[in-house]
Amino acid sequence: MNVNALKTRMKICKVVIVISLALCVLLAFFLYRTVADALFYSPGWPTVRGVVVKSYVRTVVSDGAFPNYWPEVHYAYSVEGIEYKGDRIFLLEDGRGHSWSKEKVQKYQLGYRIPVFYKPGNPQISILEPGGTIKGVFLSGAAHFFIIGILLFLSSALLWDHQRVKREIRRQETSVK
Repeated sequence: MNVNALKTRMKICKVVIVISLALCVLLAFFLYRTVADALFYSPGWPTVRGVVVKSYVRTVVSDGAFPNYWPEVHYAYSVEGIEYKGDRIFLLEDGRGHSWSKEKVQKYQLGYRIPVFYKPGNPQISILEPGGTIKGVFLSGAAHFFIIGILLFLSSALLWDHQRVKREIRRQETSVK
């Protein structure tokens, strides 16, 4: 490769490294916000009485894979005279599977009057179970950790390539002189 092509390659490497690291920072920030809201802030959120309007276990099967179960609980509540609807049970899930989902649905049966925790200043954000567990942090953050790991690996490989190309440019420039 000639020097100009190598310099172009170096520029592309730099741009992709910066983008990858920026995505890592964004993903880490969003994971931090979710974990902070769940573990530290949501237990202190105000509560109102709500009512369960739908409650069932949703089953999702994709292309012959094992079925995936999820508790679906929809509820209605009102804050300062304004009606809201919610469907989040928690900010950080702490389980999986049919029996876990069934247990959650049985806890929130159709017509039950329940306490609803809502975010101060933004009552559209609500949950039924504030707080979280370390298990919930890992379950909810697994995808974040996986994607961040891939992006960091990509950045490392590109940084290595950038350094290799830089050495090659120096070698070519000194051999011309």
